[in-house]
Amino acid sequence: MLNLILAIMLLQPVQSVQSVTNPPAMAVSPEEAALHLIGEQPIVRAKAVSPGKLFLATVRVDVLVDKKGAVLSATAVPPSDNDFAVSETGLSKLTPDILAEAETVVSKLHFAEFKSGDRAVAVTFQQYVQVLPPELTPANHIPVPVVRNWNSVTISLQRTSCFGRCPAYRLVIRGDGSVDYDGHAFVAAKGLQFGSMPREKIAELIAIIERADFYSLQDVYGGCGSDASDAYLRVEIEGHSKEVRDCMGEWHGMPHSVAQLELAIDRLSGVETWIHPQTFLNGYEVFP
Repeated sequence: MLNLILAIMLLQPVQSVQSVTNPPAMAVSPEEAALHLIGEQPIVRAKAVSPGKLFLATVRVDVLVDKKGAVLSATAVPPSDNDFAVSETGLSKLTPDILAEAETVVSKLHFAEFKSGDRAVAVTFQQYVQVLPPELTPANHIPVPVVRNWNSVTISLQRTSCFGRCPAYRLVIRGDGSVDYDGHAFVAAKGLQFGSMPREKIAELIAIIERADFYSLQDVYGGCGSDASDAYLRVEIEGHSKEVRDCMGEWHGMPHSVAQLELAIDRLSGVETWIHPQTFLNGYEVFP
């Protein structure tokens, strides 16, 4: 009996130290997690869906991240009666293979350190993973014109209003470095504003346009004019122009590179100074 009592007494300090050195993970919101995410929001492709067919679903994943920002665990939340995939054939349940792939992509994410005061902490949160149809491959390859005269370059992006608080505005970037902004709704600055971009950033945009094989893309992805925000992209180089209308296009197989181009235009132009800080951080709409 004495030995048992001594053993219990010896264990008490150890448990106390563990409780101090390993406090429970702090719960944070998905929005705060998005601010710490290094890289893009994760997506999963529904391989059983035909390219170009409407498909959209969201998988919720419970995530535990350590003090250094590494994912320790990623567990898909079992679908409830309200969790389903939307497709052209109607509503369907999320399949086990999609849930497993969502766990895999989230487990590979990395985050900047979360802090409580000046101390790095482990955190828990729910990560939302979009499930999209396979990407559509362009039918024909049309090369992006080679820039010989930078004054011939014009890149524009327009985002429309939605049934909500989506920032609506139009950006025009020219090869001479000038940037024109026209804010319409749910933005910090309405009306015309003017800025500038260094040649290096414009050249970076041209490289992204080339990687997207922009001139080979369809003219329209999705159905425009819905309650969602649409994005209209237009590029003109050396007198050759191409426009792509993204109307929730990724739900319909639009290549992800188009969405990346849209975000790159926002980021490199510095448009957040005219709309809201961190609105499109990492592809996640974060409103103040």
